[in-house]
Amino acid sequence: MKFTELTEDKKLFIFTRVDEHTKRVQSESLGSLEAGINYLFLINAGGAVAVLSFLGAAEKAELRTSPLVALAFFAVGVMLVGAIKAFRVHYFGKRSTVWFTESARFFAGEIDWQDLNERYGKAAVEPRWPYVVGYASFACFVIGALIGFWLLCAAG
Repeated sequence: MKFTELTEDKKLFIFTRVDEHTKRVQSESLGSLEAGINYLFLINAGGAVAVLSFLGAAEKAELRTSPLVALAFFAVGVMLVGAIKAFRVHYFGKRSTVWFTESARFFAGEIDWQDLNERYGKAAVEPRWPYVVGYASFACFVIGALIGFWLLCAAG
C-alpha cells in the first residue's frame, strides 16, 4: 500500500518508523565501523613507529633486512586500512542516498512500503572484500610484530 493511501494514524506510525530507521542507519553504520578501522590503523602505525625507532637506534653495520620487512608489513597494514576507509565513505554514502531518495519517493506515494524495503535492502548488501582486507591488515600487524619479537630474541 502506498503512503498516500494510508490513514493518518498509519502514516504517523510509518513516518516514525522510517525516521527511527534513518537515525539508526546513520549511527550504527559509522560508530562501530570507525572504531574497528581506527584500531587497525593505530596498531599498524604504532608498529611502524616502533620499527623506525629500532632502525634509528641500530648501528649501520648491524642493520639487517628483517626490520625493513617488519616495517613493510606495518606500512601495508596502514595502506589496507586506507582502502577500507575509502570504501566505507563510498558505501555508506550510496546507502544513505538510496535510503533518503527512496523514502522520499515512498512519502510522495510513488512506491509502496515493500518497494522501499526491497530497494534499500539491495543497496545495503555489503561485499565481502572489505572484511578480507581488514583481516589482512590485522595479519600484517601480527606478522610485523612476530618479526619484531624475533629480532628482540635474536638480539638478547
